Amino acid sequence: MLVMVTGTFPLNIRKKVIEAHMKSMEEPMSHVKNIGSWTCLGGEGINYWYVYELEKGHEKEGLKELAKAEVHFQDIEG
Repeated sequence: MLVMVTGTFPLNIRKKVIEAHMKSMEEPMSHVKNIGSWTCLGGEGINYWYVYELEKGHEKEGLKELAKAEVHFQDIEG
């Protein structure tokens, strides 16, 4: 199963986003494989897209791992 995570944030909070990204990568995800990531500067700030592949038969665990990684971003405006 493929999963895409997208987001947009203003340029003035990029340091907070980078810090959250580093925290989200501290714990490895055993059922999730990063297929690709893209970032671009747009009219509203910085846009990003991540595509992940969840291990077959472990989709539920993979979604939990992704949700746990995304928690670090929930208090950031954007």
